[in-house]
Amino acid sequence: MINQKLKTMKLNITVDLSEFYSEEDGATFSQQIKDHIAYMVKQEVLKDFKNQISDEFNREVKKEIEATKEFFITDVLKQLIVSAKVKKRFGTNEMISISEYICEELERTQLTDNRLKDFLTSQTKKSSDLISKELKNRYDLLFASQIVTKLNENGMLKEDVAKLILDK
Repeated sequence: MINQKLKTMKLNITVDLSEFYSEEDGATFSQQIKDHIAYMVKQEVLKDFKNQISDEFNREVKKEIEATKEFFITDVLKQLIVSAKVKKRFGTNEMISISEYICEELERTQLTDNRLKDFLTSQTKKSSDLISKELKNRYDLLFASQIVTKLNENGMLKEDVAKLILDK
């Protein structure tokens, strides 16, 4: 019996839309709903379009940056080293390029008298060792070839042995 009463019961609900809808601007309620739906669809399409365009744009920008980044970095560093200025030394206001500053600092810190002397001494020793080794090898070869020639002239070697030895 209770189920029968529920089946036949009618509900009348009144919704006050005065907060959301006003007929003062001349549009009907259905027209305002249509306008709002059109607005929402436009916003959603615009949002998707912006996302797609943004992704494509970002990909192209990244590709272009990857292709040219080495050139830009090298160019910027070159310009920085050649044209940027720094103070020369403590207590002076003289401005010099970074390349000049680096050269002066290397000379000041790395090429002190002892280091320069040690460097030049080691280079001279290496060069003189190479030259003396080469001269010794040449002298040994010349001396050996003269011995073989004299032995051959005095008949102390078999025929054609001197040619075989000297050709090597």
